[in-house]
Amino acid sequence: MRRQLRFFDILCLGVNGIVGSGIFLLPGRLLGGLGPLSILQFILCGLLLIIVALCFAEAAALVDRNGGPYNYVRVAFGPKIGFAMGWLLVVSMTFNYATVLTGLVGYAGTLLPWLTDAWHAKLIYALVIGFLTLLNIRGVRMGADAVNLLTVAKIIPLLIFIGFGLMAIQPHHFVPFAPHGLAPMAALILATNFTYQGFEVAPVPSGEVANASRVVPRAMVGSLLFSMVLYVIIQTIIVGTGADIANSEGPLADAARGFMGSWGGMLITVGAIISMSGYVSGSAFLSPRSLEVLCEDGYLPKAGSRYHPKYETPYVAIIFTGIVAFGMACFLNFDRLIDISSFVVVIQYLGTCLAVPLLRKKLGAAKPGYRVPWGWTLPLIGAVVSVLFAVQIKMPELIWTVSTVVAGLVVSFAYRHWCHYKQA
Repeated sequence: MRRQLRFFDILCLGVNGIVGSGIFLLPGRLLGGLGPLSILQFILCGLLLIIVALCFAEAAALVDRNGGPYNYVRVAFGPKIGFAMGWLLVVSMTFNYATVLTGLVGYAGTLLPWLTDAWHAKLIYALVIGFLTLLNIRGVRMGADAVNLLTVAKIIPLLIFIGFGLMAIQPHHFVPFAPHGLAPMAALILATNFTYQGFEVAPVPSGEVANASRVVPRAMVGSLLFSMVLYVIIQTIIVGTGADIANSEGPLADAARGFMGSWGGMLITVGAIISMSGYVSGSAFLSPRSLEVLCEDGYLPKAGSRYHPKYETPYVAIIFTGIVAFGMACFLNFDRLIDISSFVVVIQYLGTCLAVPLLRKKLGAAKPGYRVPWGWTLPLIGAVVSVLFAVQIKMPELIWTVSTVVAGLVVSFAYRHWCHYKQA
């Protein structure tokens, strides 16, 4: 397998994963709950996640193989816990692939009403997934280039929004700064975290990255820092322009209409569609690689780890993921899976932070690269941060997640038992 991915590819994967639907949908909710304090909420959440990202950076430097958090937890805590993490990663990424695709088609329906028809929507699902499946089978480079292009394209409307918005800020809109006090910050921290989710997917294709132990950590932390600065500026503009978007379903587009006119709202709507398209493209690229490594390690059928003889891509996993994503897109509920996804991502945070000290002990002497400063202190803080996020999860999402893990363990046990019986 050739290592064809470079720093810019991984940086774009991270930015693409972070700057998805959240920044287009959640600023109004944060403004309504916190007022101008929502600006500091983005800063606080971003700084907390930088600690987690540093732990991911060290783990990625120590374990430069496809699979991301699955490999970190597997090496640190053993195969069973590792498989549980990998299974959750596969399920959540495939769900996100499907659910954001449904959100994309729904958003596009505001411009093309015929897309709201169920059969037309399913046709679009099939066409998009079919195109991305073929694109990713044809080669790592083509799939990565598609993500890079869409990442750059999604940032351009946001930069235009920032350029006009900075000129429309009025200082009196920042007073009072905390109209509801500090208490709502805890209740809204998980929603804020959702806007930052995505940097953790950057290490998933590490096995296909040239000089992965240096490139992946830098790209991952860089994508989070870039997104944090972008989010803080956008929220500052929303507050400073006095946008009344607390109850808006398209807060960024409505804010743009306020100081840019109708064309601004249209620009942001198109930007949201491009952004979701980029996320879907990234999911189509990454989801099969999460599945492929579980198959390669023998937890699931080995056929899923086959690479195309010409294009050197995990074509079986790519096709299977596309089929499953299409089925999910036809039947899943978007809003419910957002909460489930948030919890699964927080579990990845926690597992990686806890794994870092053990990985350092097992592999540190043999693997050069980035190390988190201050010994165990930052990984421990990262684990505490992850727990603070996790306790915000409601019981239905917790039950669903546990059930998913149990189902995955049953499937894996049945497959491995069948293989043992066949060999005997």
